[in-house]
Amino acid sequence: MASNIGEIEKDFKKLIAFKCRLRYIYLIEIIIGDENSLRTAKERIRSLNNSDGEEIILIEFNTDSWKANDYKIKYRSNVA
Repeated sequence: MASNIGEIEKDFKKLIAFKCRLRYIYLIEIIIGDENSLRTAKERIRSLNNSDGEEIILIEFNTDSWKANDYKIKYRSNVA
């Protein structure tokens, strides 16, 4: 569910670990949900933004409109 910030943050930590250990170049998270859940998720995700973190590309797929949008944040994790 798009609005479950705990699961999304857990994914962010995994992505950072993959970048460190497996040398991933791009970190991409796909979030699927309806208009309301995506709006809630975006608000919560933006609160995780950290200017000195790793860039993560987020792709939102809206199940109401069947459209996708993207944006980026920087996320800092102490996972190495």
